[in-house]
Amino acid sequence: MRKYLIAFSVLAALATTADAACTKKALNGTWAFGVGGQAALGTMSGGSIVVNYGGTPITFNIGSYSKSKCKGSGSSTINGTPLTSVKFATEQISSSSSRKPNHMIISAEVAPGVFYEFILTRR
Repeated sequence: MRKYLIAFSVLAALATTADAACTKKALNGTWAFGVGGQAALGTMSGGSIVVNYGGTPITFNIGSYSKSKCKGSGSSTINGTPLTSVKFATEQISSSSSRKPNHMIISAEVAPGVFYEFILTRR
C-alpha cells in the first residue's frame, strides 16, 4: 500500500508541475513573431499581446484556455480587421528559453477558406 501511495504522490506532483506550465499566467512575458525575415516583439499580459509588425499592429487575445490541453481560443485583429476561428496551442520545444511553454502557434481565418498561422517564440 505504501508503494502505491508514494507512486500516487509522485504522479500528483508531476501533474501539478505540468499544469503550472500551461496557464494563461505562464504565457506572460516577451514573445517574438516573425515572417519573411522580419521580426517583432510583443509582451503577453493577462492573455493579450500586441505585436507591431512593420507598422501594422496585430493583436491576439486568448479568451478560453485549457491548462490540461495547453490549447485555447480567442480573438485577433490585424490593423483593426478582426480575424475569425482563432485557435491557440502552446508547447515546450527545445530552445534557448527555459520558460515553459516557449512556443505558441496561432491559427486564424482571414476570409472564408483563407487561413493564417502565426508562430511566436519566447524571448
